[in-house]
Amino acid sequence: MIIRSIRISIFFLLTVCYYGAYSDLRAQIWEQANKTHRSMQIIPGDGKVVFSVSSHLFFSSDLGNSFTVDDGISSNGISGFAIGSIGQFYFSSPQGLFSSPAYNNINNENWIRIDSTNLPPITSLFVRAAADAPGYDEILAGTASGLWRRSSNVKAWVKIHDAGDGAPILQITAFNKSIYYRSASSAFASHDNGSVWKAIAASASNGSKTGIAAISDTDVFIAIKEDPGSLILHSTDGGNTFNGPLGTNFSSETIETLVVNTQGDIYLGGGVRSDFNQDSIAQGFAYRLLHNNLSWENFSAGLPSATPTPEVIGMGFGSNGNVFAGTDSAGLWRSLLPSSVRQSASLSGITLTQNYPNPANSATEFSVVTDHLINASIAVFDALGKNVSQIGVGELTSGIHSFTIDTRALFNGTYFYRLQTSEGIESRPFIVSRK
Repeated sequence: MIIRSIRISIFFLLTVCYYGAYSDLRAQIWEQANKTHRSMQIIPGDGKVVFSVSSHLFFSSDLGNSFTVDDGISSNGISGFAIGSIGQFYFSSPQGLFSSPAYNNINNENWIRIDSTNLPPITSLFVRAAADAPGYDEILAGTASGLWRRSSNVKAWVKIHDAGDGAPILQITAFNKSIYYRSASSAFASHDNGSVWKAIAASASNGSKTGIAAISDTDVFIAIKEDPGSLILHSTDGGNTFNGPLGTNFSSETIETLVVNTQGDIYLGGGVRSDFNQDSIAQGFAYRLLHNNLSWENFSAGLPSATPTPEVIGMGFGSNGNVFAGTDSAGLWRSLLPSSVRQSASLSGITLTQNYPNPANSATEFSVVTDHLINASIAVFDALGKNVSQIGVGELTSGIHSFTIDTRALFNGTYFYRLQTSEGIESRPFIVSRK
């Protein structure tokens, strides 16, 4: 079988002006995924779908190479978008709250209105599996008059908290029984699924919250926008106390977005201000903090430099782990390697990346990155060393080559995919798990 490459990107190095001491960012160079979308919210969906939210709802089934837009009145002015645990897709707008079980051909007819007539306008949305109703989703809706909740098997909405300040809730995140949310002026946490609440990050000095990310019930990060600059606060006790600023001194950078991936890595983006009054952007930027590390890595290499210079206003992850950055004037950008790739190659000039997702259900993806022409054989083996699938044999040119393993015919368990070249052999374990 001739090796099948889903996407090949010639490995190149852009010369850019960026801030920080990390210059060897070959695996972190950005490429443009779409020229027009002003993306503030980017969410991975089922399969390979990446959603981009601006004034309308965009979706992509090929990791951002092409997009379809739902241009109907129902999606005009998106305030929140979420993907549920049961394959439902949700969005909120001034027209109400909607859900859809499909994503391949999203249009107005696919969307079903969820009754939210008793709610004020929804300003943020978060959906997860309902703890008290297996097989259903729990919907958390932020408004200017508090946080509301309902399960997809129950018709009634219940207000679970009201800060009383009239500020719209801008972001919600949750882990197990912990729920966190923030507005432009405050942030709150509950560790009993919404019964008791406490204010958090009260130590921030005259700033507004620009992002909140939780990587466990106890680890919480909050980005504070100051004048000038920004800072990151970190709590290891669920918001009781915060340490900061964490790592890099963002004295001239304005942080606009803060997100976390499934490995617990934090990514942030924004713009470097060019003057004391913070009125104009000198350069858009991105940083990342790998889980359990103490210092931020500059992740900006390859982001566009133009006039006006685009600011990074939204970040998210594709279903294969790639990082996406939405800018305010230069479209949507995509990192060339998955965010979860941290290992270095054991073969000279060749990297075999860890698959994503892992554990796998019906399919999983990985990449081979090489800086020179190679002859390669790629196969999948079970834990006993039996060849269960031949991915292909052939030449791989310099660049990034992505492959899919179809796991539908595999039993639950541990497997290995192996790359064999004239320079040696390298393999990675992965798990197949279907309930």
